[in-house]
Amino acid sequence: MIPAEIRGGTSIHSAAAIFRTAVSMHLRDSRLPISERPMLPTEELYILGQCLAALILGGLVGWEREATGKWAGLRTHMLLCLGSTLFVRLGQFLLAASTDEIPGNALRGDPVRTIEAIATVIAFLGAGTIIRDRDAGMARGLTTAASLFVTAAIGIAVALDRYIIAVGTALLALIVLRIVNRLEARLKQGANE
Repeated sequence: MIPAEIRGGTSIHSAAAIFRTAVSMHLRDSRLPISERPMLPTEELYILGQCLAALILGGLVGWEREATGKWAGLRTHMLLCLGSTLFVRLGQFLLAASTDEIPGNALRGDPVRTIEAIATVIAFLGAGTIIRDRDAGMARGLTTAASLFVTAAIGIAVALDRYIIAVGTALLALIVLRIVNRLEARLKQGANE
């Protein structure tokens, strides 16, 4: 059933009103333990809003990797950040739904396990971006693997409603990938002269 606050037409303006209502209801209900929160369409819309935020922030990091011609670029980083956000949010609701149906302390949920599973996936993806160049005596793709790792953390921060941390981390990642890269190139150039 759709709450009275969001009934109405289907225009763009009403869609924006629905999202604003979802955010305000989420903020109101977020003070309750997750197992006591109702799962309303507005909550699902809020999660979709979080997914959109994750796509944008992951896209910022992915854009930089794409602009420099790296294998894991825009789409990879966007999807990775989206997946991280969604896995954490769905894990929260799965745990909440399970605790309501399983009596007592029979079920013990550990939210860190979801993050550990995401880290395992990132390790697998990151390993695929790293190539050892024996002729040059170096490994390639380490920075891209690290950017995948950071992008997953950004997605987790979004899922946990830590938007300042998520945005700040995305900006810090861009600084490292763009500005520190230029500084590093100048230092190498100065050492070769």
